[in-house]
Amino acid sequence: MTRIGWIALGFAVGLAGCAGDGSHKVPPPAHGGTLVELPDRKGHVEVVQRDAPGQSRAGQVVLYFLNSSSTPMDPPPTAATLKLRGGKPIDFKSAEGGSMETGPIPDLGDLEGELTATIDGKPITVPLGRR
Repeated sequence: MTRIGWIALGFAVGLAGCAGDGSHKVPPPAHGGTLVELPDRKGHVEVVQRDAPGQSRAGQVVLYFLNSSSTPMDPPPTAATLKLRGGKPIDFKSAEGGSMETGPIPDLGDLEGELTATIDGKPITVPLGRR
């Protein structure tokens, strides 16, 4: 192999191990939602939007908080609130497996706004939707 070939191979192998921006690759969301990075390398939150059980024309939002190892956060957040653009704050309650969920939300559309959660006793805020 020529010198240029070895350099190209080394470059390709180096890129394969990272996302290209210095961050680590994160596995795909386990619940089919959207991963949002939390500030201060606290991990990620997977935001899942689904139909509310037993409710027609209503949606529900479920949050799965993951630590930097992509496993459920322990301890889980103690509170979370979603503030949709132009809407009132929506509080989450604890659910199965360390997740948090809303009650039924009538005519739930796109999730654009801010999510605030309390992690390790400190509030964090992340934008949702278009940036």
